[in-house]
Amino acid sequence: MEQKRNRSEVTMQIETNHMRDIKRQRMQKEMMTENDALERKVELEQKAASAKTTFLSSMSHEIRTPIHVVLGLDEMILRESTE
Repeated sequence: MEQKRNRSEVTMQIETNHMRDIKRQRMQKEMMTENDALERKVELEQKAASAKTTFLSSMSHEIRTPIHVVLGLDEMILRESTE
C-alpha cells in the first residue's frame, strides 16, 4: 500500500513538473513574440525619427534660402534709398 502511494506521489510530481515545463515554454514563446514586436516598433520609431530629421533639415534650408534673399533685397533697397 505504501509503495502504491509513493508511486502515485511520484507520478503526480512528474505530471506537475511537466505542466510547469509546458507553462514555462509557453511563457518564453510569448515573451519572444513580445520582444520581436517591441524590436519592430523601435525600428519603425527610429526610421520615423530619421525621416523627421531629414525633412526638417531640408525644409530648414528651403525656408532659409528665400528669407536670406528677402533680407538681402531689403538691405539693398535701404542702401539705395539713403543714397
